[in-house]
Amino acid sequence: MERPEWHSTNVAASLDRGNPLCEDFAMPAGVHLRRARTYRPDPDVYERAKAAVEAMGDGKEATMTAYINAFLRWLVHDTDELPPRPPKAGSGGGIPQGDG
Repeated sequence: MERPEWHSTNVAASLDRGNPLCEDFAMPAGVHLRRARTYRPDPDVYERAKAAVEAMGDGKEATMTAYINAFLRWLVHDTDELPPRPPKAGSGGGIPQGDG
């Protein structure tokens, strides 16, 4: 049985280049405000960075994305302020230091 062009499954399939949409339609699967970038951090550094971000906040401002973007803004001279970071281990808490 052929479905009419306006049928909901045909419309849903065409909304995001054939990719399925998420259930609430607020953010279709595969559709984001910015294109994803891939980098390959050292696994030990990444784990310590995740712990550092978690130690820094309530989850609103303190996200890995927010910290990476803040560092990149500093790197390209959009700002002279680096984001805050937790104290080193051994100075009343903090994040364990790596080998390097």
